[in-house]
Amino acid sequence: MMIDTRRAARAGVVSATRGIGALVAALVLAGCSTGTSALPSANPLDSSPVGQAAPVTDPVAFFRMQEQVCRAHAQKQGNAQVEPARFAKAKLVRALGGGTFIIADGMGTRLAVRPAARSVLPESGKVTDIMPAPYGIGCPSEIFEGASED
Repeated sequence: MMIDTRRAARAGVVSATRGIGALVAALVLAGCSTGTSALPSANPLDSSPVGQAAPVTDPVAFFRMQEQVCRAHAQKQGNAQVEPARFAKAKLVRALGGGTFIIADGMGTRLAVRPAARSVLPESGKVTDIMPAPYGIGCPSEIFEGASED
C-alpha cells in the first residue's frame, strides 16, 4: 500500500491547527468564565491594584476633589463647611515648579497646592504660616497644612 506523504502531511497540519484553535478558544473562555482576563496587562510594569485610581496630578482637579473631604471633616468636627463655590470656581494662577502650584479658589483666596504630596498649603507654601479661613477649621490638617489662627 502506498501512502501519499503530501496528503498525510496536510492532514497533520490541519489536525494540529484545529488543536491549537481549540486550545486558544479554551483559554479565552477560561478567562471569561473566571472574570479575569487571559491576556497580560498592556503595561507589565503597572503594579497598581485593580480599581485604584491613578493619582491626580492636575492641581485644580486635586483641589476640587477636596470638597467632599472638607465637608465630611467639618460635619464631624461641628464646624462650618467651606462654601462649594470656593472649590467649583477654583483656577490655576501659576506653576511654581517642583510639583507646587498656586491656585485661587472661587472667592480669590490663594493657596499652594501639591497634588503629588496630597497637600494644600498657605500661598507661601510654608506649613508655619496661617492656613486661610475657612480652610483652617473646615478641612483636615493632614491635607490642608498650615498653622491655625488661634
